[in-house]
Amino acid sequence: IEQAHNDMAMGEALFDEMVNTQFEECIICPICQRNNLFKLNHKIVCNCGIELYGQSNLILSQIGESLRVAADLHSNSCNQIPLFSIEADEHLSVLSMQCNFCKFVYRIP
Repeated sequence: IEQAHNDMAMGEALFDEMVNTQFEECIICPICQRNNLFKLNHKIVCNCGIELYGQSNLILSQIGESLRVAADLHSNSCNQIPLFSIEADEHLSVLSMQCNFCKFVYRIP
């Protein structure tokens, strides 16, 4: 019974975070390019499985703005499509954008 109660509480927390996120700007996950990113507890996550964590005060709108800045900087000098990746260890994960054509690299803060 206790496990069922814990599972229900976790489900309610997830639902609350997803509802709150809907009122924020929608930011498409740069990895899967299908789902929206959303904040869950102290992480930015996607249903595809990526997690950004370890940085204090992760804010979804700042991630979106950093993605726009990176895309603008890259597109000023290159018309190729960049790739995104996550570098992670147990304490920190970082989203990076890189272009194999022009060698552009940008770490999304």
